Amino acid sequence: MKKPKIKIGLEITHRCNRMCGLCSHRIKTSPYDFLTKEQYHHIVECLGNFRVTEIMLLGGEPLEHPHIHWLIDRLKTDFPDTLLHMVTNGDSLGTLSEEEIGSFFKIVISLYDERSEQTRQAFKRYPNVYFLDMHRMLDPAVDPDLDDAAARECCRICSRTGIRLVGTKVYGCCLAEVIEREFDIGPLHIEMQPGWYEEYLKLPTYQACRHCFRAREIKFNRSYRRMEHIIRVFKNNDWIYNTYNSCKAAVKRIRCSLLAKDNPLV
Repeated sequence: MKKPKIKIGLEITHRCNRMCGLCSHRIKTSPYDFLTKEQYHHIVECLGNFRVTEIMLLGGEPLEHPHIHWLIDRLKTDFPDTLLHMVTNGDSLGTLSEEEIGSFFKIVISLYDERSEQTRQAFKRYPNVYFLDMHRMLDPAVDPDLDDAAARECCRICSRTGIRLVGTKVYGCCLAEVIEREFDIGPLHIEMQPGWYEEYLKLPTYQACRHCFRAREIKFNRSYRRMEHIIRVFKNNDWIYNTYNSCKAAVKRIRCSLLAKDNPLV
């Protein structure tokens, strides 16, 4: 029998060398520090029945993890056929070796301030490094406070494309851990353990959509605009042309859904 496919967003730390006001993860209030070696081995064991197609290292700032070199090496060993990604502010990317940078399928550097151009110049020579301008993102402090029907519809539109791991806690979307913590709702997670997937499918992730600032974009017919902005940022890079076309198709699907007469969000 074929193993089911799965994508993973792995938050390896909530440490960060910056304190950006627009940070969606509000790490200043997070009790989570970093993924331990013991937790990592436990996760690998629990994923034995799945074919992990993608792993994205997230934070906080992933490069602030105290054992980042060990972790990259273990991921290459334990998941040799898996596409490895990372989202970083790029400040410490120079601490990785050429081999470590090359082991990633994609590294996305979020550009925030006047140091952005220096970062771009330093790493633009790498074909697997992308740049994402974060200046025009919506304020993550805004609470749309959607009702259940609108939240469920936002959850459907956004769709769950993979799991989010914060330590050994399994969440159904990228901001569920933040919203669970900040709004004291849930639980919106389960603990990673053998047989975890059936329980994961029962998670009420839509409750996180009620307070998700990205859901606000969908509610006010703006989600396609943000995606169009990302497309404009990436369009200048020929290496990402295929991704650009994929994003363009996704924009069209979301826009059509939002404009549908029976859509409760319009």
